[in-house]
Amino acid sequence: MEEPRDAKQLRLIVLSHQVLFRTSLARLLATETGFDVVQECGTFDEALAYLHDSPVDIVLFDLTEGNQRASDFISAARSAGYEGGFW
Repeated sequence: MEEPRDAKQLRLIVLSHQVLFRTSLARLLATETGFDVVQECGTFDEALAYLHDSPVDIVLFDLTEGNQRASDFISAARSAGYEGGFW
């Protein structure tokens, strides 16, 4: 059963292959009002799998794996029906 969603909370995925960066950013955002970090992912595939099963408003990710890989990820997420934002 899905948990009730607070309309004022943005549901976020933090996506980065750099564990320390990903964890630190997720912890920082979790302390801020208005953000609900619902998942930390280390790969694009992990994020796509989570997006398939759960509502997410924004995917925060870095471009250190290259613009083409990021572009492929965005295309795959859109093809899978994700309508949220990317930052």
